Amino acid sequence: MTDYLNNALPKKANGNSRFSNSSVQPKGYFIFDLTDTTNATIKSSGHIDFREGHVYHFCPFRIWNSVSHIMILHKGELKIFRALNCDNKGDTVDEVLDYLKADYSNQKELLLRVENYRSYGLYRKRHGNNSFNCEIYIEN
Repeated sequence: MTDYLNNALPKKANGNSRFSNSSVQPKGYFIFDLTDTTNATIKSSGHIDFREGHVYHFCPFRIWNSVSHIMILHKGELKIFRALNCDNKGDTVDEVLDYLKADYSNQKELLLRVENYRSYGLYRKRHGNNSFNCEIYIEN
């Protein structure tokens, strides 16, 4: 995931904007399991279990570069929908929901959490820079 997030950064991003993993947890971003909301890196252990059939929201912590992505682990394959909160830059929530409806249509609570994915995460703000700008973040 760190490679995925780092590749989405603008070319001019400095080293402090890069993402990495420590031996215990991700650094600079969170992962939130939308299928089982007790399974998230922002919980006490900072560890997350990736489970078959689960849907994950991952995103940088800092609000000014908080591009949201949804990852689905389904039948041993990863499907990633990128930059959901960037109009005309990435995928859309409707595309995620359409993808999920084939195999998850009976999981109404999960579909509702996916629809409201930005409610499942932790975004850090700082004085003077509390807005998000897709234009500089996603360049391709």
